Amino acid sequence: MDKLIPNNLDHLLSPSMDRRRRLQTLTTASSSRLLPNSSSLQSLLRFISVEKDPLLIRRALRLVSRLSSPALRSLLLRNRAGENFSPRIEAEALAALFSVSSPFDDVDLLLSMVSSPVVAVRSLVLDHLSSTLDARRADLVVPLFLDCMADPYPSVRRAALDGLAALFAVGIDEARIEGFYDRAVELFRDRDEFVRSAAVGAVSQWAQMIEANEVEVERLDLAFVQPAMNNVLAFGYLPIRYASKPTMINQKEEKISSVARDTSVKVRLDAFSALGKLHLVSEVILLQSLSKKFLGVRNGKKAPGLGNGKESKFIVSSAAGIFIHGLEDEFYEVRRVACDSLGKHSIFSLQFADDALNLMMDMLNDDTMAVRLQTLESMFRMASCDHLNVQGKHMHMFLGVLADISTQIRHAARKVLRLMKLPEPDVFFRFSIESLVTNLETYPEDEEDIFCTLFYISKNHGNFAVKYTKEFTEEFHQGVGGVLWRCLHGRDGGRPDLHVKES
Repeated sequence: MDKLIPNNLDHLLSPSMDRRRRLQTLTTASSSRLLPNSSSLQSLLRFISVEKDPLLIRRALRLVSRLSSPALRSLLLRNRAGENFSPRIEAEALAALFSVSSPFDDVDLLLSMVSSPVVAVRSLVLDHLSSTLDARRADLVVPLFLDCMADPYPSVRRAALDGLAALFAVGIDEARIEGFYDRAVELFRDRDEFVRSAAVGAVSQWAQMIEANEVEVERLDLAFVQPAMNNVLAFGYLPIRYASKPTMINQKEEKISSVARDTSVKVRLDAFSALGKLHLVSEVILLQSLSKKFLGVRNGKKAPGLGNGKESKFIVSSAAGIFIHGLEDEFYEVRRVACDSLGKHSIFSLQFADDALNLMMDMLNDDTMAVRLQTLESMFRMASCDHLNVQGKHMHMFLGVLADISTQIRHAARKVLRLMKLPEPDVFFRFSIESLVTNLETYPEDEEDIFCTLFYISKNHGNFAVKYTKEFTEEFHQGVGGVLWRCLHGRDGGRPDLHVKES
């Protein structure tokens, strides 16, 4: 049959043959040595133009792409010229062409395809450009992406935003994307949740690129606010030339909400994740994000670029309570990401860290282990940069975490305790030691980690360690035979036994 295929392809693929036979013919032809200039290629192209079965069309297109990429290009151009193949054929042909020519450099065809009436084709072109990006091709792709951000179909708008985000990742000069900001802000209120999410991601990627490049331009604390059914709020330092006051401040009569209150879980997740990646946010905006009540400017501090009067008040108030909404979200994934972002911003502002800690302490009682663990990891990040100031009212709650049923939670809590500066050490030094002793009795398998924590607490609070050593020693000896006494002195009062288990 292999020898008969080249000369009989028209007959074997004719509508008179059943589907199974035609599929078998295409499969066999794929393993045959068909010549690009043979009649087989023309037979396949004729078959594609009349076939309706998607699977058979896909097989035939793959075979054509293997034989001749120019033939596929010709097929697409003929369709654009008015031969009107089905939309599926055009999309499948383009996908097959991209599969054998990556990156695809036929500029004329790309420009033609990006204006195709077929949604799948436009999306394919943008996806291909995104996956084969090169900063040297920016002059070609940037106008395409910007134009497609206004496409009537969500999948195309999303692909355009993803393409721009990919451009930022390869380090394109921000001056070459003039106009992106205003269009991205418009998509913050898009009806499609995936478009809104992509817009947040693109702006976040852009802000990170600008921060990384340390652009020498005037910067602006920017709250992207759009009144709409589902409004979005993101903030960060961005160049002033991209900031449009009519975009930031629109129809004051309408109710303003933010991404923290978006109806889509995906958008909220992406937004809080993006907030954690922005490092140049002013303290004024950060502090306001922890309170639903308008705080104004503390201690005479003023964020650069906020303007004066109503404009300044609007920008600051638009960030009100962002993180509170995140920590109170009904989905634990959002709460976890909000905790993570809080920890990341806490390293830049001591005042923000203090205010954030009041909220994070409540998260230690969260029903989900992932949220509790992330809260402790954020606290550890704060302690590592000396921004963890735990108050006495929080200590009992924190020490209670040492008894958590989860090994991961207990270990994370001890890591924080090792770096923590105890409040009222004359009171809480003893409580901390007693909590660890109780911890050892309950979880003897954690003894190595517990003794390591005891060492660091004593090292960090040396005066109190010396003060209470005698008192503790007396208590230890009173408990001769107990777990702690044997761990410290050995079974017979000799070498310490760090691996003793309670019988």
